[in-house]
Amino acid sequence: METEKKEVQETTVPHESSAPEQQSSEVSANLPKERTAKSGNHMRLVVAAAVLVLFIVGIAYYSTQDKNASNDVAALSAIDPTTVRAVVNGEEITQGVITDRLSEAQGALIAQGVDLNNPDTRAQVEAQILSDTINYTLLKQAAAEAGTSVSDEEVETLYNQYITQMGSEEALATQLQSISLTLEAFKQRIREQLLLDAFISENVDFSGIEVTDEEISAFYENAVGSLGEAAPPLDEVRTQIEEQLRTQKRQELTQIFIDSLREKADITIN
Repeated sequence: METEKKEVQETTVPHESSAPEQQSSEVSANLPKERTAKSGNHMRLVVAAAVLVLFIVGIAYYSTQDKNASNDVAALSAIDPTTVRAVVNGEEITQGVITDRLSEAQGALIAQGVDLNNPDTRAQVEAQILSDTINYTLLKQAAAEAGTSVSDEEVETLYNQYITQMGSEEALATQLQSISLTLEAFKQRIREQLLLDAFISENVDFSGIEVTDEEISAFYENAVGSLGEAAPPLDEVRTQIEEQLRTQKRQELTQIFIDSLREKADITIN
């Protein structure tokens, strides 16, 4: 049962890890983002991805963005880092954790035009990070209880793939340093994400997911809008659209599972 002392926004599913060759969960390379998507939903997706920081391409891109000094997370943090923001089945989530996650997400958020100087916007971002961290904590607890595990070999395999993509371990370390993560901390993130992926796969049935031609066509028409001749042909982006829709359906099923965990959990949000 959740006890909330302050309203928290709708949650999003923790980012699912993928091979570092960046499986396309959106068609941004060839197709504009869906114009009807609400900015709040887009922000939640940005935050959810940045919370786990398992997207090296994103790290490389966002670390090159101008991190405006006036958007400095440390300067904006007025809450004592030891303040308990939530308790999940007896496990505390402190403000320090939220601030760290916000610091990691800062470059991505600023690149998306999010103004962290705005108190309302910052509160919205922090609330989303808190909610995602609660989800993340619940999944880790449930995975531990179920005995789900991943091998060192699996972690090293994915870690080495990231190194290959970045060119060298030194290059990876440099990019991670921009968001205050060490290589060892990043390896731990990889292990945790692989663990959550394995646990979710054990408990959520994705086998029935189907994407119809009608759904693909509707998404395409909605996304390209009035671009006319400037729009790429549907055949060129069909695979990307199908993958995005499939990913969305996976996320919806995963969120239903997470909601079931939240219903049974003892959660207090301060």
